[in-house]
Order: sequence, then structure tokens, then C-alpha cells
Amino acid sequence: MGVDSAAGYQGLAIYDGNKVYDCESIGGTIGVTFAVNDMLTLEAGYGYIHDEIDDNAWTGSESNIAQSYYLQTPITLAPGVTVTPEVGMIDERETGEDETFYFGAAWAIAF
Repeated sequence: MGVDSAAGYQGLAIYDGNKVYDCESIGGTIGVTFAVNDMLTLEAGYGYIHDEIDDNAWTGSESNIAQSYYLQTPITLAPGVTVTPEVGMIDERETGEDETFYFGAAWAIAF
């Protein structure tokens, strides 16, 4: 259990100096991977989280729902050298937030 002393931290309980306001969370992820060949792999995934925090002075009773979708293609350039481009979306529209579309890449070299 994470505990914080300020509002706005989804998934964490809040401590106001006198009481801990409990945060109940449930979530999960699922991913599917397909190896095209020794050099290229395709992966798609989905994640979901639902937080519900007790009634408190900072936020009142609050419920947050977020979903995430992604597609990535790890590419092995040489043994131990990988580049992984990824495109995805984080969707928090059910709680009044915007959806965030992102693109990026990660490099990894294993010695």
C-alpha cells in the first residue's frame, strides 16, 4: 500500500495526520506476442485500472478509471542489441481526463 499526504495520487491511500483514507484498486494487463522471425517480434497489449478512494477532505469520494492500449515491435539488431518502437494510447475519458496518444522507442544493449 502506498501512502501519500497530498491529493491527486491515484492508487495511493491518503494520510491527513489523523487518519488514513483507504484506496481500493483493481487492475490488470494482457498482452499478445507474435515472433515473426529471430529479428522481429510484434506485441499488442491492454491495461485497465479502477481506483476508489474513501471519502476525505481533499477529494471527497473519488473513483478513477484508466485504460491503456499499445503496439510495439521489438527489433533485434544483433545479439543483445534491441530497439523497440511503441505506439499507444492512455484513455482516462471516463473520469473527465483526456486521452493521451504517444509514440516512442527504447534502445537496449545487454553485455
